[in-house]
Amino acid sequence: ELRISQPRAGFAASCQGWMSSNGGEEVTTIFVVGFPQDLVPRDLDNLCRFMPGFVTSNVSTTKGLSLFVLFDSVENAYNAIDLLNGQPFDRSVDGGELLRATMARSNMRLNAAYAAPPPVSYAQPPAPIWGPPPPSAHQPPPPTTPHPDARGEKRPRASEEQRPIDTVASVGAADKGFDEHYLRTFFSSLAGFVDFKGNPRMGGGFAKFESA
Repeated sequence: ELRISQPRAGFAASCQGWMSSNGGEEVTTIFVVGFPQDLVPRDLDNLCRFMPGFVTSNVSTTKGLSLFVLFDSVENAYNAIDLLNGQPFDRSVDGGELLRATMARSNMRLNAAYAAPPPVSYAQPPAPIWGPPPPSAHQPPPPTTPHPDARGEKRPRASEEQRPIDTVASVGAADKGFDEHYLRTFFSSLAGFVDFKGNPRMGGGFAKFESA
């Protein structure tokens, strides 16, 4: 559980002491040791990432494993010391070494990877220009649509005169007791009869004649 402790007594005096010993620069970097030797640098680099005021960190392996962490203020740096100092890094190991956190002698220097991003510009975008762009002297002329005859296309034919109806539909005859055989016999006895085609769905069929 992450606990932010209140600044201890003498906090202001400690800050003034660190500023005077570093030529007026406010030291906000802490130095942490007491880590197990089987850790990888990534484990240490993420140790303080979610603490208030965290800026960046740097793992040193020169004399064992040690960690420098830069915060944005002296108060947040001392809060991190109170959280880490005297705590075991691995609680599953009985009698393991405890963490020792103190203020560093000077601040870490930020490299290009941690440089502040450029300020965000809030300038208004230019107003949109509605309508088509003005014609240009080098703009090609718009394509012309050739005449239908030039492309070899045929003109649509005029609608043909409708032919007279020469087919008679019989609907619902089955409901009256007239089957397909009866209908065929009946229509075949008429002049000009050509053929009869039954349709059970309509209860009758279609009789075709030579003329209307």
